Amino acid sequence: GPETLLGIARSRGYSALGEMFNASQLCGVAAAVGYRASLHHLNLSTVTSLLEQGKPLIVPFDVGLDGEPALLSGAHAHYAVLVGYFTWGDEVMVLARHAWHLRGLHIWRWLDLEASNGQMKTTTFYGNQFYHNDTNITIPASVFSDGVPLPRPARSTSYTIDQQSGWVSIADSLAGVFLEVVPDLDLDLDPDPDLDPDPDPDPDPDPDPDPDPDPD
Repeated sequence: GPETLLGIARSRGYSALGEMFNASQLCGVAAAVGYRASLHHLNLSTVTSLLEQGKPLIVPFDVGLDGEPALLSGAHAHYAVLVGYFTWGDEVMVLARHAWHLRGLHIWRWLDLEASNGQMKTTTFYGNQFYHNDTNITIPASVFSDGVPLPRPARSTSYTIDQQSGWVSIADSLAGVFLEVVPDLDLDLDPDPDLDPDPDPDPDPDPDPDPDPDPD
């Protein structure tokens, strides 16, 4: 339904099957469910500073079959959530979680993640354009689409397509950036009226315990 992350992304025309090749659009989805999301240029000093503040960060990267950062030019574009870092000798290591692999927590060299993020150029997810039942289809049939070819989501048309290969450019929408996502504490989420934020308030505060009732 529209209340799910996928439902929101679909209703806004960002995604068909859960793919999100635009980090700015992912910020919009996060904002719709009560988070404040912002984009940053990917650099070590900003990443470590935000992690030290306890903020999880979402970083696009190419994922290999082993769940590790890979150099595939964007063919396996994916997201990881960074939850911490440490130094090991001269290396900075980051702690990451993502859903591609069974391992719960990944430990990666920062340089490997940075390299994977920066080299993402194109994705073949939308495939070559062809016609199926007189409809321009750009998501080939697969197990993910229940064997049915699908049109690209409406808001994905901003991506540049190479008409010969059908590959879609994601260099401007994913490479070199990451997301900071934190709860939006200013958002009115209709708090439960039965919850009293002050369990024992003073109903009649008296700043002057002995005022003069009849001053001259």
